[in-house]
Parts: sequence; structure tokens; C-alpha cells
Amino acid sequence: MLDVLVVEPFSGNISGAQKVTINIIDMFSEKYNVGIISRKKEGKLKNLLNKYNVIGVLPFENIISTVFGLGNLVQRSKSIKFYFRMAFVILVCNIYCLYKAIYYRPKYIYTYDPRGLVLSCLFMKFFGFKVVWHLHGKLHHSDKTIVFFKKLSSTILVPSYSISDSFKDKSSIHVIYNGFDFNSHVSNREFCQGDILNITFIGTLIPHKGLHNLIDAINLLINHGSVEYIKLNIVGEFPQSNNVNYKKYLEDLVSNLPKNVFVQFCGWSDSPEQYILNSDVVVFPSVIEGTIHLDGKDQKIASSEALPTVLIEALSCGVPVVATRTPGCDEIVSDKSYGVIIDESEPLLIMEGIEKIIINNKFYKFSPTNIRVKFSKSSMFESVFKILSQ
Repeated sequence: MLDVLVVEPFSGNISGAQKVTINIIDMFSEKYNVGIISRKKEGKLKNLLNKYNVIGVLPFENIISTVFGLGNLVQRSKSIKFYFRMAFVILVCNIYCLYKAIYYRPKYIYTYDPRGLVLSCLFMKFFGFKVVWHLHGKLHHSDKTIVFFKKLSSTILVPSYSISDSFKDKSSIHVIYNGFDFNSHVSNREFCQGDILNITFIGTLIPHKGLHNLIDAINLLINHGSVEYIKLNIVGEFPQSNNVNYKKYLEDLVSNLPKNVFVQFCGWSDSPEQYILNSDVVVFPSVIEGTIHLDGKDQKIASSEALPTVLIEALSCGVPVVATRTPGCDEIVSDKSYGVIIDESEPLLIMEGIEKIIINNKFYKFSPTNIRVKFSKSSMFESVFKILSQ
């Protein structure tokens, strides 16, 4: 018997949603008997989950990876074969998860984002299970699809009021800020130390994260004479399932930067604190809605954010940010001294935001105490337990 069955629908690296899920599993484990169904694909997330009670893995990993991919700009075939494979893997995964639920009889089924709901919870409520669905991003779906998702869920947790407000029917929706463990480190570095402006970007290297716009903005900064030298640390990696030629696109942009701009691709880091603490500013240039010209054509891209973890991580270290106004951003960057919010991921706006921090860098010195309290694990735990006890 289990109290909570957690279905982890993602694999690979540990991003914001996965960090929250690990914290949720730890929280449930304090009071409940928890079992986990994970993905079969090996990776950092799978290795971390193995220390818990993993009772099964989702079947047909190769089809799941092919069908669902990663990011908002994955070029997927739209053939009949593609849709058949999608329907097949969704049906089989749901039957598998239902079998596990009937066998272990948990009080709650917990999963997150549309992928988790579709892969595991199509039949759960019909068989009397309570489904707790944690939504970590804005839904880019039709009204009918959103209504369908709501019907599959008993309780919906969202990490920001911005996401809650996007629902016409707010019944069963609860806003709970994502909570994290914070250490005691706070940046005390001199701004623009050695006449080098240190800028950090953290995120998966996919088009809607907007790194290309940040690179263009850095070019504008140098041409504008705002600073003499810039170092850009790019903390992230290209996903294997992203088959558009975005990597070459970025490499071409970097190769055209002036010689007084230093760019370092640092790879992925589950704990990017070391890069944040050595930064003058962390830039979050996620594209709200836009296009990018790749593979000879314009392609639409859009943000999937709800409460960007990178902003919480940066501010918890006392480092200011420049961020696009994606869902949840205003709820994090809630004090003017925390940084600059811009309306869209456009190079000129990004440049102007960074310039504000360069010119008024003393104004953007702040204590991270309020951020650490607002987005603490203890606050999140208390809120979740309160909702489940209702």
C-alpha cells in the first residue's frame, strides 16, 4: 500500500520543475509512504530518483522520447504514423500507471505538466483516485483542451497568480510558490570587477529561452560604449531531441561578436550558484511570443514559464536580474532593487535593462532575506499539506 504515487514524466537534466518535484517527494516522504514511477531513460534525474522507492518505469521510452521531445520548437513529423505512435504510447502508459495504482491503492496520484497528466491520469479519477496535478507553465492549448485537463484533476497546484488568472474556471486551483533550500552564500563582489561586466545566462539552449537575443543585446552594449569588456557565461546545454539548427545559429552569432566580448559555454549545472555568485547580472531573456528564422523559414516560439527558478536562484544570492515579463516574473522581481523587468525579449530592451544596472549598480544592492522566506521549502510544504487536508 502507498499513500502517494508520484509519476515523473520527464528525464535528463534537473531543471526548475524537476527541482520542485524532488522537494515535493521529500515533503511527501516526511508523512507518507511514497512510490515513484519514473522514465526509463538514464540521466541525472533518473539517478537522483533511484534513491527513492521507484516502483516502476514508463514503458516504451524510445517512443515517449520521439513523440514528446523537448522544448517549444521541436520539429516533429505530423504523419499518420506519428499520431498512431502517440496514441499508442499514451494508452499503454495510462494502462500501466492505472495497474500500479490499483495494485498499490494510493490516496493521491501526483504528477506535473501536461505530459505527466496525459501519460498517466486519463483514467485515474474514473477509478476513484485523487489526482494532484502540478502545472509549471502556461497552457498554450484550446479552451476545450484546458477544460479536459481540469476534468482529469482533483486538485491543481500552480506556482504563480499569473498562471491561476489564465484559467477561466479557477475552482480546484491553488497557488503555491515553488520552494527551495537556500544556503548562506550572498554575493559581495565588486560590481564590474576588473572592468569586466560578468553576465550569466542559465537555461536549456532552445530558441524560446531567448539566448540569441541576449547575444545581440551584448553586441549593442559594446557598440553603445556602455562597458569596455563583457564576459558571458552560458550555463546550459542543447537538448538531443531538439533537431533544429539552433546550435549553429548561436555559434554564428558568437563568432561575430567583437574581441572584447568573452563567451564561455559552461555546460549544464544542477546547482548554478557558483556562476551566479560571480555575476554582475543574471539575464533571463525568455521569449513571450515571437519568431526566429531557422532552416530557411520563420518559426513561432513562445515562453512556457510560470515561475522562473533561475530568477529565484539569482535573487537568493543577492544578484540583480534583467528579465522578460513572463508569467510569475512580477511575483519574483517584486522590488525595484531586484532588477529590471522588460516587456519582451528584444535585444534593444535587454541592452537598456543591463545599462540601467550598470549606471545605477548601487541601487541594485539588496538583501535576499525576503526572497528566501517567500520561496522557502517550509512555506511550500505548509501550503501543500494544508490543501491536501481539506
